[in-house]
Amino acid sequence: MKYREETRTCEVPHTENGQTELIPDEYTVRIPIPPRDWDYIVLNAVTGGAIVLNGVSVVWSTVSAGALLHRAAPAWVAYPAALPFDAAWMACQALEWLARYDPDRAKVPRRVGYVALAIAMVVIYVHGATTPGAGRWVGLAGAVISLIAKGMWTLVLRHTAVPLPERTQAWLRVRRGRNGAQLALAGQERELLRMQGKYNALVASSGLTPAALPVPLSRTEQDGGTVPVSHAVPASPVQQDDVLPPVAAPSPPAQNPAPVPPVQDTQDSSSGGNLHPIAPAGQSLTDTVRTAIAAGAQDKAAALDYARKVHGPNVNKDSVVRLFNRHKPKAS
Repeated sequence: MKYREETRTCEVPHTENGQTELIPDEYTVRIPIPPRDWDYIVLNAVTGGAIVLNGVSVVWSTVSAGALLHRAAPAWVAYPAALPFDAAWMACQALEWLARYDPDRAKVPRRVGYVALAIAMVVIYVHGATTPGAGRWVGLAGAVISLIAKGMWTLVLRHTAVPLPERTQAWLRVRRGRNGAQLALAGQERELLRMQGKYNALVASSGLTPAALPVPLSRTEQDGGTVPVSHAVPASPVQQDDVLPPVAAPSPPAQNPAPVPPVQDTQDSSSGGNLHPIAPAGQSLTDTVRTAIAAGAQDKAAALDYARKVHGPNVNKDSVVRLFNRHKPKAS
């Protein structure tokens, strides 16, 4: 076995006059030389040769196609436009290389690359066959240059693309799909946040009232019926679970409600008289207590009596007392 010597440096302690310091010290080591990896060398040589052939093919294809297009366009337009004839199938080979671990994804760029190669070969052949002094054989020889270059690069790709087992490929597809979905959702959420920020800035700058969220349609409206939602036939329990009812926004408190004089019964009580309901049934308990205070209820007992006339005898007394204490100072 062959060895090679290398000089390395390390820090060692050295003491002078009772003081120790770390100083650099050089030493030599022998490292075994591995044998030449001829497989790697040959692969690099073949890869380099394929790259050179592709470069020659691109130059020849560009010259031939550019000269053919130059018959109908200026040179500064024709020659740059001729570059994609070979660049197309080279790009397809690059995509095939990136998808070498997924044969299903590699099929599409491989097929498109063959089509692009055929188009480039036809263009080169037509240029040679229609050029005075060249002829069909020159056009055919020029077209074969692209075929050889692509063939060499295809062999390199197939040699380096290690096939994976079916279960491993399925595992990679599942992970790729999951990560792709997360990336897509992240992009969409970022777009939604950007739209929300623009809307907030528009509302803040123009003093507009924020728009209410759209209320989902009932099943009757979705089916195109004319029956109002309030008179529609109630849905089954399964349908009620599927379609959630819209949540109504709380109504703002009335500004300076008009006082309604209470109507007293023939029997007077210590609470200031009995109040008859003056609001429609179905309103919230808070609105009922506020209406009772506006109508002249002087204490909690009168407000409780009024609330039970509107909402029934099962009204919670503590809730009425709490609401009365909350709204009485505002009304007084």
